Amino acid sequence: MSASRSNLTMLILTLVVLSLLTTCIVTTVFLCVFGDWENHAWGMQLTLKVMWGVWLLVVVASGLTYVTMFGWHFRRPHPSEWPKALMRTWKEGVKPPAMFKSASASFTITVVLVSLFGATVLASVCLWVIGDWSEGQGPMMLALKIIWGTWWVLAIATVLVRVAIFGAHRRRAQEQKLHKGDQGGPTPPAPDPAPLPPPAPNGNGSSADSTPEATETRNQPSHTGKSS
Repeated sequence: MSASRSNLTMLILTLVVLSLLTTCIVTTVFLCVFGDWENHAWGMQLTLKVMWGVWLLVVVASGLTYVTMFGWHFRRPHPSEWPKALMRTWKEGVKPPAMFKSASASFTITVVLVSLFGATVLASVCLWVIGDWSEGQGPMMLALKIIWGTWWVLAIATVLVRVAIFGAHRRRAQEQKLHKGDQGGPTPPAPDPAPLPPPAPNGNGSSADSTPEATETRNQPSHTGKSS
């Protein structure tokens, strides 16, 4: 069901992008052929910039929408879509390193990266549309470099934060696994009982726990010889 919705969404986005592309091409041809470029050159250029800038933003927005949908789908494992070798390893209890990640943290990082890239493209397009490029490209190019340099630094920082979160989740999962292993391990053997002390002898040379019958039998004289 989710795959069919994803395919339908991407089909709609593709149709929208292609329709806008066709409209932009046709409009550009009409403006170049029938436009009054001698008297309204600045207005014609601004119209073309706005039109193609909007189309570029729609293309970027469609791509970022697909990336966000992929991140939402990838936030949890789907064993039914894995290769057989990975499914067999999963059934044996061995988890891939990527499975230690948190679903909410993974999708949040995806949204942050998508938002940073979208904002950078939007700022660049606005600067290209409304900027005065006729009196020199030095300040405009410097502004673009600052914008994309800032995006690069923020993207690297976001990735490093994600790696740190991934490491923390992995260590916590390993600690929980070790804790469960300690609780479910084999029961240690019971200690050997302490040996009992030997019985102390009494005054007659017999042990204290000897019975009276045994003591009397030992005290009777033995008759080995024959009577005279």
